[in-house]
Amino acid sequence: MKIHQGFLTVYSIKNLIKELEATGKWAFTYMGATIDAIEIAVNMNIKVQNSMSFEKESFGETYAMLANSLERYIDLKSTGEKTGYFLIENNP
Repeated sequence: MKIHQGFLTVYSIKNLIKELEATGKWAFTYMGATIDAIEIAVNMNIKVQNSMSFEKESFGETYAMLANSLERYIDLKSTGEKTGYFLIENNP
């Protein structure tokens, strides 16, 4: 990936996400408090299952779910399981 003048473009970020996820060592997540958060994630080559929209008012619950998802993901990776899915909410 070539970075011009120290800046990343949307195109280069999309390609980098795709390239790193293909290694099986990376999983990207996108969370947003906007109505189009999932669409934004998909446009960035982030899996639908790893993206979510949440209400600002329920950030506490969302943060708890994120912490649980991270713990589960780390457990799976530590056993050598290859998974590109992160969010428990979308991947029981």
